Amino acid sequence: MDHLLLVNSLRPHAESSLLKSWEEELQLLDSAISSFESIAGIDGTGEVRSQAQRVTEAIDWCRTTIRTLENRPAEAELTKLAEVMDAAVATLPESQTLPLLTENLQRQQNDSFRQGAWKQWTSVRWTMQTARRSTANGVRRLFKRELPQAIQHTRTFSPQHFARFQLVQPILSIVHESWRLRRELLDDLFHPLTSVLAGGADSSDVELQSVLSEAREALTAATETFRTLLAERLDALPEQVETLFQFAGTGAYPEGKYSPQRFAQGHNQLLRTASRISSEWSNYLVAVRDSTIKDLELTLLRVRAQDAARNATQRLQDRVESDAKKAIQSARDTIAHSLEIFSGEAVKDEDTLRALLRREGRSLLKQLQKDALPAMMDGVLASRSDTLLAGVLASIKRSTADLSPIHRIALNRDENQRPRVRVEEIALRELVEKDLLPDLERDHRQVVAHAEKALQEMLRKISETDQVVEFNLEAALNVMRGEDGSEALEEARNAAVEGVERALRQVDDLLEMADLYVAETRDGLEEDAREFGEGVASLADNRKIVDLKLQLARAAAEQQFRQTLRNILSRILGALPGLLRIVRGALGWLRQRYTRIRSISGLADESIASREGVERFLRETNGAINALPTVYRRLFRLEPLTDERFFAGRDHESTSLSKAVELWRKGHFAATVVIGEKGSGRTSMLNMAQQKLLKGISVKRMEMTRELRDESALVDALLALNGEGEATTLEELGIVLLEQSPHVFILEDVQNLFLRHVHGFALLERFLQLITRTGRHHLFLLTCSQYAWNYLERVIQMDRYFNRLIPLGGFSEERLRDILLKRHRVSGYRLEFSLPDSVEKSRRYKKASTDAVRHEILLENFLERINDIASGNVTVALFLWMRAVRPAEGGVLDVDTDFEFDPAFLAGLPAEEMFSLAALILHEGLSITDHAIVFHQVEEKSRLMLGRLTNRGLLQVEEELYRVHPFLYRAVVQMLRSRNMLP
Repeated sequence: MDHLLLVNSLRPHAESSLLKSWEEELQLLDSAISSFESIAGIDGTGEVRSQAQRVTEAIDWCRTTIRTLENRPAEAELTKLAEVMDAAVATLPESQTLPLLTENLQRQQNDSFRQGAWKQWTSVRWTMQTARRSTANGVRRLFKRELPQAIQHTRTFSPQHFARFQLVQPILSIVHESWRLRRELLDDLFHPLTSVLAGGADSSDVELQSVLSEAREALTAATETFRTLLAERLDALPEQVETLFQFAGTGAYPEGKYSPQRFAQGHNQLLRTASRISSEWSNYLVAVRDSTIKDLELTLLRVRAQDAARNATQRLQDRVESDAKKAIQSARDTIAHSLEIFSGEAVKDEDTLRALLRREGRSLLKQLQKDALPAMMDGVLASRSDTLLAGVLASIKRSTADLSPIHRIALNRDENQRPRVRVEEIALRELVEKDLLPDLERDHRQVVAHAEKALQEMLRKISETDQVVEFNLEAALNVMRGEDGSEALEEARNAAVEGVERALRQVDDLLEMADLYVAETRDGLEEDAREFGEGVASLADNRKIVDLKLQLARAAAEQQFRQTLRNILSRILGALPGLLRIVRGALGWLRQRYTRIRSISGLADESIASREGVERFLRETNGAINALPTVYRRLFRLEPLTDERFFAGRDHESTSLSKAVELWRKGHFAATVVIGEKGSGRTSMLNMAQQKLLKGISVKRMEMTRELRDESALVDALLALNGEGEATTLEELGIVLLEQSPHVFILEDVQNLFLRHVHGFALLERFLQLITRTGRHHLFLLTCSQYAWNYLERVIQMDRYFNRLIPLGGFSEERLRDILLKRHRVSGYRLEFSLPDSVEKSRRYKKASTDAVRHEILLENFLERINDIASGNVTVALFLWMRAVRPAEGGVLDVDTDFEFDPAFLAGLPAEEMFSLAALILHEGLSITDHAIVFHQVEEKSRLMLGRLTNRGLLQVEEELYRVHPFLYRAVVQMLRSRNMLP
């Protein structure tokens, strides 16, 4: 047996065993790839999987794949191959003797020192043996003895021991390389496959198919690489053992060098190396697996968040379509049918039109109020998104709770240094819960609030639909009252048709609002899910593990900081409106002082221009109001309210008045006075009280005019109001009132009972004594001008005569907005605002993303300008609103927001005119005679003074009573109070 025979006897066993182990593991990898194809949904079975399902199954696939291959450690494969080779070696002879030839002693350049020394010593020994034998043979020949046979040099050794040490051990070492190649192949396949699915919604089937194809190609290429490597390593064995085989059993390579003990030591070393390699690769692959699972879990969280938002939006869309829009469309059909009747039926005279308006109007209102409006409200309420949106947040929180509490992630992963890797642990779920979920909850609350606001706006618009119809049809009927001719008939018909058209447009607006409600809710949810997903995706970068771990500690600090910052900001924002009012007031005061100083010093030259500008403004205002549609003028007419729909902003005052009534019912003194400046809503408030609080109670109501400043006239008026009894003085009237059944006396404008002169308070004081005597039996509800009350309180301590004072302060900007928009919405018209340069250049307007947001910004700017001038006075606000709107086509009103109003000329008025204005404000109007009495002058002078102020637009005259123009009322009050000319 030579060395080639020895190698060839073991090679097939080694080759088949190594290839078998390789193919078995590659079959596992191929099976894993097939499983991944099934997960990806491109295995040809036609089964469609959602992205969340694919990612969930990919997580299980990662665990299963690594666990399966972990059960095939290198030491087990080494032991198995050792058993196969041991069986093959056992077929070799236990011992073999081979001739040792002289050519074996020839020196070679690559001989080791031992081999060279052995060859030298053996050559010497063999030479000496040859010489000794030759001498012995010569002696034998002399004695004719038989010569011995030639000496045969041999070597005896164990092929089994030699094969185990020199062949089996190198073959076993191939296991290490084969096992390492397979693990590198697993890592090369594992990472790209899972990375595609970890991309979430961004991964495509084409990309998955490409990666899977590359994976299979990598398997084929790896097999070819291993076969080539195996062949090279086995082909090298003959050359490696050739020299040693020649010296096996000799002193150059004695059997002790390849003894079983030496083989056992080498085999144990191979086992230890295999165990170390297995452990290193196992730790590496587990770290890579856990890191990949972390990425997949984060992807699953992102996908579930997006799915939750998408599903909620779809359900909301279905609800709106099936409930809200269906009911709105039905209401639209009802209104459209009535519009056809109003537009198409022939009308020849007023009676026919009046009958048509009443018949069809009642029918339409009945259908709307009984069926259409409740159905629309039920449909809109059924489309509420709060529960759906709450479900989205709850779903994302559940998905977050499904994250593993601790993740082990691989750091410094380098393909050239595998399996060396650094492993860190991170509490990823805690990080998401503390750092990302609070921001999501905040954004989610904003979406919920915005959706609820949109829903409430739809409900409000629905509730006003029948009012639009009712008010416009009533306005059409009013057009015909007191008017004759075809023009009035045509105007009334047009008013009715246009009113119903506006109601129809309002319902169309509801359909658009329903679509916008769904779209904005969808956009908000998807934006929240996208931002949350981006935050989650940022946690997938293992290279930032230090930052990720620091975020856990920083999250709590940031949360506390944000809470503190929110508290500070909320306090600042809460104080900001007050600060702005103070700053605005200070600037106004400075402007007034500056104007006054310029006027006093003679430096001001703009007073005439300012006065002319105001006069022009008032003339244009009168023209603008007259150009408004009849319906709109009726809605905004400057009269006390009798319709509860338009009453707003006096909840606290109404409660106080209700308590006064309840106190009187119990038999207590409850005389009450409602105090407010002109246009504050004193009469409107009592109108509402009479309709609601005083039902079933006898109410006697009267306005106390200037004609009642004589006691006999006042007594006669009160007796006429009472309807029974006789009296000539207020004392006798008190006796009469106490003998009668209880009544509620509503007496307005009590300030008219006095005149600011020496003897001007006597009648008022006697009247207050009457209230004191009879106030337990009858309830007196009085109204008084704000500035007259302030004056009377100082002069006669008037508050002592009343149990309850109800001051009506100015309305806030929010209340004015509510009051103005309530009236406007009933008209059914739509507003189109002009765009001032100041608004167009503002950052807020530039950032507005929709027309609705831009419309709201323009409306807020317009109302803010109104409030700056009106200062909470509703009459001035109504006046300004009517001044700004212009009729356009298609049920639209254009709003001119770029109006200018500069009352600076008031600061330059002569002192006598200012005192006259103060008296007019104090008394809420004076006649020429009263003015002359107050200022102790002849009537002719008063006539000239009041006429001059009237001609310049500062005053209005009605039935010989002069009052400050409603539009200039607040400006005059502010000017007079700045000079301490009003109490």
